Amino acid sequence: MAVQDITIEAGFLVITRDAGGPRKYPIADILRAADVPNLNIRSLTLLTTMANLVTVLVKTLIEKGVLDENFEGGYDLQYLVDTLETDLGVSW
Repeated sequence: MAVQDITIEAGFLVITRDAGGPRKYPIADILRAADVPNLNIRSLTLLTTMANLVTVLVKTLIEKGVLDENFEGGYDLQYLVDTLETDLGVSW
């Protein structure tokens, strides 16, 4: 019985094998609480601090001429700025 497809539906991992139709497995039975990161106010504060430090580092490297506005993979400085400001709430 080879697996043809694996998909996810709300709360279920759906596995379709070559013999028979799809079978749903509850994710709660697979996922343990230990597998879910413990997000709390301290960890969110640390993430915000890290985003601010990355912002200062990138701005400094650009001002010193080490980096320009183009990054590998088609990213550019504006993308980085937009992501930091919009998604992470970093203020310049």
